[in-house]
Amino acid sequence: YLYLLRLELLQGMRVVDSVKSYAGLRKFHIKGNKFYLNNKPIFLRHVLDQGFYPDGIWTAPSDAAQSNGLFLTGIPSGSRMILRADSVIIRTPAADEYRYCMGDYGNPVVWVNNANTDILYLKSWPSAGPDTLNSLTVPLTVGMMGDLYMAGGLHYANEDCLDPDNDILLGILSVYGDIVMANDPDNHGWGDWPYPYQITTDYSAWQYNGVLMALSGDIYAENYWYPQPSVDLNILGGYIVQEEGYTTTTLPSGFDWAIHYDTRLMSMHPPFFPSTGKWDLIAWAEDPDMDEHYIAQDLY
Repeated sequence: YLYLLRLELLQGMRVVDSVKSYAGLRKFHIKGNKFYLNNKPIFLRHVLDQGFYPDGIWTAPSDAAQSNGLFLTGIPSGSRMILRADSVIIRTPAADEYRYCMGDYGNPVVWVNNANTDILYLKSWPSAGPDTLNSLTVPLTVGMMGDLYMAGGLHYANEDCLDPDNDILLGILSVYGDIVMANDPDNHGWGDWPYPYQITTDYSAWQYNGVLMALSGDIYAENYWYPQPSVDLNILGGYIVQEEGYTTTTLPSGFDWAIHYDTRLMSMHPPFFPSTGKWDLIAWAEDPDMDEHYIAQDLY
């Protein structure tokens, strides 16, 4: 509420000076799962740089990595990162290679503390699909300050979302950058980078398993005129960005979104990821024919 104020200085009963101004008074409180402003419930829709992190209460992924995770500094722009089983492999443009086993860290978080304008390329070890040797086998969050360029698919070793023992979830977080489907300029995947660090040009392997979040940026294709014809870009999970940029054309070319919601996200989340991982049921519809097979095949 906004109030108009008049302040008076009295000498006896005589006003010797006065000034006019205004002041705002607000009351905030939380009751149950609702936020109240001046005793009225309001709905907040926003993403904060400082959010609620379920595993660490107010611990951001960068803090979790710095305390007992993999906190990386000095990684040059344009470096390539590969996720393989429970390991993270990095190669820099200067041909320096680093390998880390996430089992050696208490917090399954990788934080690349790079510049806001830096680029990091990311993909799984080259594979046509999930397998226990090359695909991700542990829950993991990968975060950075700058742009994330997707250089190929991101695969779980276990893609069965109905498996109660499957806790493999990947979270990708960029604070100030965009999420970009990378383009190989010569479209053959080779060039200056040795195997397996090239940008994958076998687009049948371009499936993203995980949750992609750009707090300040967008998602788009670096070159939406290629491939031709367009291909489906399957996502098992979802993405949270400011805007959706261009990924395809009417030729058709580029990438067509094919998003399959990971139902585990109703109650689970990647480690230290900025999301509560909790949902309130506000409506439902009964369907006696619905079972887990319908959900698995996206028939709902």
